[in-house]
Amino acid sequence: MPAPQVPVEYGVRRSALEKARLWRVDDAGLSWAYDGKTFHFDYSEIVSIRLEWTASRADHARYACSVTRFNGWMETIVSTHYAGPMQFPDQRETYRPFVMELIGRTAKANPACAFHAGSTLLSYGGSFLILGAGLVMLAAVALSLGIPATWLIVTKLIVLAFLIPLGLAWLWKNRPRRFTPPDVPPDVLPPIEEVSLTRS
Repeated sequence: MPAPQVPVEYGVRRSALEKARLWRVDDAGLSWAYDGKTFHFDYSEIVSIRLEWTASRADHARYACSVTRFNGWMETIVSTHYAGPMQFPDQRETYRPFVMELIGRTAKANPACAFHAGSTLLSYGGSFLILGAGLVMLAAVALSLGIPATWLIVTKLIVLAFLIPLGLAWLWKNRPRRFTPPDVPPDVLPPIEEVSLTRS
């Protein structure tokens, strides 16, 4: 028999409305614990794993891994930790290896699992329409004649100018597609930056 693999754990709090959870992958499957309660998905019960970039204005570095069970029960693991209002420490250096371990073990134990990169088709279509509406609004304001440049208009232009590049990046990273492990698309995982060590 093959030797048991070392379990891998990852702790994160997703939002103010949730408790911090300790996630774990081991030979038995995916499990998580909080408030003294433990929950578990066998690998054979997992029907899909989806990776996407879920950035917002407040939390630009957030990536997510959504795991769906055969009965529709879905759990989402994120790469940034809620530490308070507008405080989201980046945990990419522990999130990324945990997710890769989860994907690797699931693919090996359950070849029937579907692996998705990006958002669902419905969510992607809705975001495309919202971004298109934003571009139309920006163009309408910019081309309007005889309307004084009030602070309200200037503020809206600044907000749109910030959101449109973020929206375009979201559309590119989260285009719906499938992947086969271990070939995970790099744009749906937080990049690991090389850290140069200096000697004193």
